[in-house]
Amino acid sequence: MRAKPRPSWRAWLRLDVCIAIPATVSFAAIAYWACTSDVSDPEIAVQYAAQVDSYVTYLVPASCFFTAFVLNSLTMLFERDSQRMKLAFFGAYIQLLAASSDFLSYLGVAPIMRGYAVGGGVHMLRYVMWMFTTPAMIYLLSLLSDFRKEKVAIAISADVLMIASGLLGSILPSPALAAVCNMTSFSLFPCVMTLLWGMFDAAIASTINAKNETSLRTLRVFTLAFWFSFPIIWLASSCGLLSHSTEELLWTTCDFCGKVMFSSSLLYGNFLTLEQRKLVAMRIIEESNRIQVIKELQDLVEEKETFLSSMSHELRTPLNGIIGLSESILTGSCGVIGATVAKVMNTIKISGGRLLNLINDILDSASVQKGSLVVKHERVNLQHLVADVLEICAPLTRRGVTLQSTIPDMCPVVQGDAGRLVQILHNLVGNSCKFTHKGCITVSAEWDGSDVEVSVADTGIGIAADKLDQIFMPFKQSDNGTTRTYGGTGLGLSLVKQLVEAHHSKIRVASVPGEGAAFSFLLHTWDAAAINSSEGAAAAAPTTSGLAGGAAAASAPGAPAPACAAAAPAAPAAPAAAAAAPAADAAAAAVEVAEQLSAATSEKRMLAEQLDEVSAECDRLQALFDGLN
Repeated sequence: MRAKPRPSWRAWLRLDVCIAIPATVSFAAIAYWACTSDVSDPEIAVQYAAQVDSYVTYLVPASCFFTAFVLNSLTMLFERDSQRMKLAFFGAYIQLLAASSDFLSYLGVAPIMRGYAVGGGVHMLRYVMWMFTTPAMIYLLSLLSDFRKEKVAIAISADVLMIASGLLGSILPSPALAAVCNMTSFSLFPCVMTLLWGMFDAAIASTINAKNETSLRTLRVFTLAFWFSFPIIWLASSCGLLSHSTEELLWTTCDFCGKVMFSSSLLYGNFLTLEQRKLVAMRIIEESNRIQVIKELQDLVEEKETFLSSMSHELRTPLNGIIGLSESILTGSCGVIGATVAKVMNTIKISGGRLLNLINDILDSASVQKGSLVVKHERVNLQHLVADVLEICAPLTRRGVTLQSTIPDMCPVVQGDAGRLVQILHNLVGNSCKFTHKGCITVSAEWDGSDVEVSVADTGIGIAADKLDQIFMPFKQSDNGTTRTYGGTGLGLSLVKQLVEAHHSKIRVASVPGEGAAFSFLLHTWDAAAINSSEGAAAAAPTTSGLAGGAAAASAPGAPAPACAAAAPAAPAAPAAAAAAPAADAAAAAVEVAEQLSAATSEKRMLAEQLDEVSAECDRLQALFDGLN
C-alpha cells in the first residue's frame, strides 16, 4: 500500500488564504461601518469611558494578541509542514481580529449599544469578532478529530447562530423577541459544547502518546471552562452583579486566555492532525508489510538451503560409490578390460568427480552461510599442495594450455587448512582452465616476513572492470553470455572468497579483458613459537567462520602475471573495485525490499540452472551405465 501524495504547503496556503482573507475583509467592513455610524448609545458610551480603565482592559490584551499574531506569522513563514502551517495561519487570523477589536475599543471608536436585556451596554464589535473567530477555533479542533465535514459544518453553523442570537437578544428593545433570541442562544450553547467535547474525545481516542493525551485532556478542560465563562458573565451582568469595569475586564481576560491558550497549545503542542495520523498509519502498514516480505524471503532462502543440503547429502553417497567402483575397475580389480570399456569407465570417473565437486561446493556454501564451516590450523607445505592441485586439474585444461607452478623449494611453510586450501586452489585453477584457450596458467608465491602471497594467473579471456565486484557473489558470473557459453553455477569464486576470509585474508583480482586475470591472497607463515603460545586457544579448537561480509573483493594492483615460455602478456594492474554494502535507510525501505526480491528471483533462477546441471550429469552417468550393460 502506497500513501497518496500529500498536497504541497503552497496548495494548503492558497486554500487557507481563500478562507481567511474574505473573512478578514468582511470583519473590517463591518467594523468600519460600526465605528463610523451612529449605532452607539452616547449615554452608555460615556458611562463606560468613565468607569473602564481602557489601558488595562483593552490596550494590554490588544498588545498581547498582536504579539501572538506576529509570532504565529513568523512561524508560518518558516514552517514547511502543511498541517502546522494551517494551525499557524488560522491562529494568526484569530489573534489579528481579536487584537483589532480590543484596539478599536481602546481608541473609543468601537460602538457600545444599549443592552435592554442586560440593563447595561453591549460591545457589538466583540460579538462580531466572536462570530468570525470561534468558527476558526472549531475548524482547527476538527483537524485533530475524525469528524466528518458535515458534522463540522453543523458545529460552526450552530456556533455562529448562537452568537448572533445572543447579540440580538441583548440589543432588541422588544422583550418578546429578545426572549426568543436569548432562548435560542442558550439552547444552542450546550449543543456546541457537546460537539466540541466530541471533537476532543475523538482526538484523545486516536492519540497513541500518553503525554499528548494528557495535554489534550487539559486543553479540553481549560477551553470549555473559558467558553462556559461567557454565559456566566452575561447572566451576572444581566442581574446587575458586575460593574462596567469588572464586566469588561472579565470579557477581555476570558477572551484572551481562551483564544491564545487554545491556538498556541494546538500549534506548539506535539499533536498529530488527522491527516498526519493517516500518514503515520500508512507508514506503519508499509513497514509491517516490508518486515513480512523480508521474513518470507528469509524463510524461502532457509527452505532452499535445507533442500540443497538434503539433496546434496543424498547424491554424495552414491557418487562416492560410483567413483570408487570405476577406479577399482580401471585398476584391474575385476580383470583385464578392453580399451573401449576403459575409456567409458574413465569418463564415468571424471563426470562423477565433477558432479561430486559441485555437490561439495553446495554443501560448503551452505555451511559458510550457517556459520558452521570449520577451518583447521595446520602446517602446510605449499609447494607440494600446489603440485597435487595441478595434477588434479591437468585433465581440465584445453589443448595448447600449459599448467605450471613457479613456487621455489625455499618457500616457507604456511598455516591453514590443507583441505580448504586445496579447495581454494582447485576452484581458482579450474576457473582459469575453463576460460583460458591458449597460453598458460601459473601458480606462484612470494613472501615477505610473516606473509606469503599466493597467486593464480592465466592468459584467458579476462574480466571487465565493471564486473569485478560481481564475480564473487553467489550464483553470479561476469555476464549471462559467460553462463551460456562456459556453463557453471557461479558458486566457485563465491566459495573461494568465503574460504579465504575464513583464513583471515582477502581475495584480490586484477584483470584486463582479452589478456588474462590474476587472483591472489595472503597466508600466514607457520610460526611454531606463536602456535605453541596459543595452543590452548587455537590448536585445541578449530576456528568457525561466519557468513562472508557483503563487501566485494578489491583489485590487486600488484598481482603477478603468469611466467609463460611463450612470453604471454602479464595481467596489468587494475584500479581498486571495492563495493561496500549500502547502509540501510528508513527512507529507502521500499528500495531495499525490491532489491531483495530481485536477488531472490535471480538466485532462484541460478538454482534452477544448477539443479538442471546436476540432473544432466546424472542422466549422463545413467546413459554410460546403460551402454556398459
